[in-house]
Amino acid sequence: MKKLYHEVLLDITPTHEEKKREREVVARVLNELKPHQVDPILVGSTAKDTDLSEDKDIDVFIRFPPETDLPTLKLQGLKIGKQLFEKLGAEYEVDYAQHPYVKGTLDGFKVEIVPCYKGDKIKSSVDRTPQHTEYVKKRLQEKPHLKGDIRLLKRFMKAQNVYGAEEKVRGFSGYLLEVLVIYYGGFTETLKASSCWKTDEVIDPLSHWSDKKTLKYYFTNSDFIVIDPVDRDRNVAAAVSRQKLAEYIIHAREFLKNPSKKYFYPEKKQVKDGETLKKMLKSRGTFFIAFKFTHEKLGENPLYGQLRKTESAIQGAFEDEGFSVFKTSIQSDEENTSIVLVELSVWSLPRIKHHLGPPVDAETRHQMRFHQKYENENPYLKDGRWVVDTQRRYTHAREVAHKIMKEKAGFGKRFRQMKLEILCQEEVVAAGGCGWLKHLTQYL
Repeated sequence: MKKLYHEVLLDITPTHEEKKREREVVARVLNELKPHQVDPILVGSTAKDTDLSEDKDIDVFIRFPPETDLPTLKLQGLKIGKQLFEKLGAEYEVDYAQHPYVKGTLDGFKVEIVPCYKGDKIKSSVDRTPQHTEYVKKRLQEKPHLKGDIRLLKRFMKAQNVYGAEEKVRGFSGYLLEVLVIYYGGFTETLKASSCWKTDEVIDPLSHWSDKKTLKYYFTNSDFIVIDPVDRDRNVAAAVSRQKLAEYIIHAREFLKNPSKKYFYPEKKQVKDGETLKKMLKSRGTFFIAFKFTHEKLGENPLYGQLRKTESAIQGAFEDEGFSVFKTSIQSDEENTSIVLVELSVWSLPRIKHHLGPPVDAETRHQMRFHQKYENENPYLKDGRWVVDTQRRYTHAREVAHKIMKEKAGFGKRFRQMKLEILCQEEVVAAGGCGWLKHLTQYL
């Protein structure tokens, strides 16, 4: 495997020329920030020397005094970020994490200007990032060879589409994989350990906690727990979804069985044409509905956060009406079109349905209330509880879809205001552009 790792590292490690260009851009950014009353610091993989050749990301945090109130930090942070890009003649946009921040492109590099508080006291989640950078840099000074292992794991995770803690991916952050490689001692060692992980795995690199078993009750709703080395009360893996965790574990096992370059550079799946996709949709025997939203450009994080919330609301609405949802999926061109795709096991249901009432050993008042409400439906007993055969409100999936479109109950805040169009069956192929066809190809 040494030969394989060497070949991949030659390809993914930034060259001296790339590093030189990177330093020049960083110098320009830091120089423009000098007049402002903030303390800028380079963070992220660029600062730690764990970035990939293909990555062109530069993250600069501008640190405000701890006494600065939050509204001022947000306002001044945006103002400084915008002025920087305007002065350098670069395009930019505002995105949102815990604080709003400004990001843009400068000489081919993606640059982010993020406001945070200076000092050891954590007042917001982004304040930890400089501490994360210092922790990793210190460990890599002790074991510089791990920089290559971190790059290998990063390229591996990118290839398997499990890299990125943002809402779009809900996978592994760069800091998380750095912590893992440092903890396990290398790329291969990390894959071997993770191939045996459980979905409720708990890792405490610096042994902050004496009893790891109790941590699942402390970090609730987490499928994977990795204690932050610089903050015992933070789960570095909080963003990792159960799906991405499972995908990574399987890919780690498969790689260890048969190491190959394809795990770093997977073959691109050929995008099917529209007619082929229509035939594939029809052959499944299910019912497809696409909810197509037209909107103005949104920041990536709020876009995907609200899109996922909308997806969940749509699925729940179908299930509430008795329609079994086979699968759902989301896709966005991140400009003006976002889509929620719903695949239903059935598209038509009978006019009547069972409506379950209280069991016969329930309090009498509950049974009486049920009889009074459904006296015209002639309640009867089935398996020890009262039941009525009542009329179903909607018998076809299209009817439910139009109800959802009208009410938009539970949608993301911005999505409730968007123009919405519904497409059914083969029509869903025409819902979006070439990115949509790629998404459908992968879905099917």
